[in-house]
Amino acid sequence: MTERKPENAFREGRFNYEVYGAPLRPLSDMYYFLLSASWGRLLVLAFLAYVLINILFAVLFVLGGDCIENAEPGSFADAFWFSIQTFSTIGYGSMSPTTPYAHVLVTVESFAGLIGVAVGTGLIFAKFARPSARVAFSKQIVVYQRNGVPCLSFRLSNERGSRIVGARLSANVLLEEVSDEGHRMSTSRPGCIPRR
Repeated sequence: MTERKPENAFREGRFNYEVYGAPLRPLSDMYYFLLSASWGRLLVLAFLAYVLINILFAVLFVLGGDCIENAEPGSFADAFWFSIQTFSTIGYGSMSPTTPYAHVLVTVESFAGLIGVAVGTGLIFAKFARPSARVAFSKQIVVYQRNGVPCLSFRLSNERGSRIVGARLSANVLLEEVSDEGHRMSTSRPGCIPRR
C-alpha cells in the first residue's frame, strides 16, 4: 500500500486521496458523475450517447429489410437519418415506417427519445441550479499552542463578489499515527471551528 505524505492530503481546495480495496463500480452513480463533470465533458458525452443510440436503431432498421418508405433498402445512411428524425421527433415526413417491425421500432425509439430529452433537461437544470462554492484557501497553515492545546490555523476567503451569509464550516485533520503495535495509519479527526 502506498503511503501519502500529509501535505498532499488536501490540495487546491479538494481532498486528494486514493481508495484501495474497494470494488470498482464506474456506473454505480452515473447521475453524480454527470452532475459533477465539466460542461465540456457533459456535452461531449451527451453527443456521443445521442450518436450511439441512433447508430443502434439504424442497425435495427437495416436488419428489418425494406421497412422505411423512400429509403434505399439496406442503406445504413438512410436508416441513420431516419433514426435521427424519429429519436429527436423531427419527422420531416419524407421517410416513414412501412412494416409492423418498423412501427414497433419507431415506437420504442420515440419513447427513448422522450426519456432522453427529459433526463437531459433535468440534468442540465440541476447542473445550472447547483450552487458551487468558490473558496480560496491559504497556501500556508500554522500550528501553534493555545491554552496548552495544539491548534491548526488556516485562512480562507470568498472568490465571488457576493457576501457569505450564515456560513458553516467543518474541517477534518488527516494525521499519520503509529499504533501501540507499530502499525502506521492515517486517521481523521474532526475540528471544532467557532463561529465569529
